Amino acid sequence: MSIASEITRIEGNISDEYTAASAKGATMPVTRNSANLASTISSISGGGGPVLYREYEIDQDGVLTSNKTTSHIMNFTGVANIGSYSLTYAYEGNTVISGAIDMSDVDTVSPYGLYGTFSGCTSITGVDLSALENIGNYGCNSTFHSCTGLTSANLSSLTTVNGNYGCGEMFHNCIGMTSFDLSSLTTASGSNACNSMFFGCTGLTSANLSSLTTISGANGCAYMFQGCT
Repeated sequence: MSIASEITRIEGNISDEYTAASAKGATMPVTRNSANLASTISSISGGGGPVLYREYEIDQDGVLTSNKTTSHIMNFTGVANIGSYSLTYAYEGNTVISGAIDMSDVDTVSPYGLYGTFSGCTSITGVDLSALENIGNYGCNSTFHSCTGLTSANLSSLTTVNGNYGCGEMFHNCIGMTSFDLSSLTTASGSNACNSMFFGCTGLTSANLSSLTTISGANGCAYMFQGCT
């Protein structure tokens, strides 16, 4: 992949996200770039599904600040459906969150539901998504991007990734992971469904994809294990 094509791809993704956010009623910024994307998505009210509200801090002047420094973790017990945009970038860059994340009751992730949710959370060591069977458009795109402390992830029930970038870059640069079991996955369908899913996972030594029979759509599993030295 050339630098120029990668820039074009990223720009296209950002444009698609603004289009989707606008359709959901987001407050659109004057400048539509990556820096303003998170706040634009955060302005969506309702999100088309159950909303799990973020935890914020208020400083001594009463100013609402980002959630990146709080150690509070929502209790996901009993949460079965992550609605559209509900947790988009919700904990991005929060290095205080540590240990394993239990999302074992989640069986449905709506579009953009877990997009970038824990990206850059370098102290997370594991995640349990063992009930999740299907992932659609951007549902888990970049969810654990650059979670360098992540060593395990349970997706033992996942059978279908269906839609654009459903698992694109989901574990990109998770250098602590050594193995991965996707033995229930049968279908990766849609543009870039699993593109760069494990890109840069330099510690990865094994991955079980023994049931995967169907890969369809442009760049379905392109660059999935690129850089896994």
